Amino acid sequence: MSNNDFSSAAKDRQAHVTSHPIASSLLWARGLQLLLLFVLLTGLHGVAELLGTKWLLEEMGYASVFWTNFGAGLKLFAVFGLIFTVATYLPLKLVSQGSFNSWAVPLALSVGVVMGIDAAGEYDVMLLGMTDTTFAQSDPVFDRDLSFFVFSLPWIWTVWGYLAQAAGLWIITSAVGSMLTNRAVADSFMTRMSTIISSPLKWGVVALLILAALGTWLSRYGLLLKDNSSSSVHVGASYVDV
Repeated sequence: MSNNDFSSAAKDRQAHVTSHPIASSLLWARGLQLLLLFVLLTGLHGVAELLGTKWLLEEMGYASVFWTNFGAGLKLFAVFGLIFTVATYLPLKLVSQGSFNSWAVPLALSVGVVMGIDAAGEYDVMLLGMTDTTFAQSDPVFDRDLSFFVFSLPWIWTVWGYLAQAAGLWIITSAVGSMLTNRAVADSFMTRMSTIISSPLKWGVVALLILAALGTWLSRYGLLLKDNSSSSVHVGASYVDV
């Protein structure tokens, strides 16, 4: 093989190696474009359902019902959309010191919109959970009005679930951000693990543990609906449970 052949082969290999960063950046760009398209389609679907419900209730003479539901859904969209946007963007900003802003901002906004739309669908649980209706009858175990178990507890569990998801998202984005920031210096498994465990990740783990403890405490109310078909009390807390 001649010297010209060797030099041309070396140039081809060099061109192949230098093309990887460009391909990686293009991959991120295409991924963000697909994500934004998904968010747009999800938003259009939600708007179509919203308009359909509005026209139906107006034709039935229940326009006030629509606006009550819409107001509750809008509040849920704003609150949980903001929570998930922060849970996505802030860990990336803290671990990378703003170097990921070119794709972290649209990613965080997209996640916030999707989760906000999902949370807005729980407007009925919110409205029932914030009602003042009571049954004037207490349960035999916790001495709480039965309205707590019918209206308030499902709403509390809904909020708990979204907060737990946000804490999990915070942990994931912290780990991914740390890996991307320190990938050049991580030369062994232990080094990679040490770079992943950043301060934002620790905060997320603490928040998730607190939520887990709260969920364990709330789960005690499930005794009233426990399946005790093997005992004399078929549904609810038996003597052993209490």
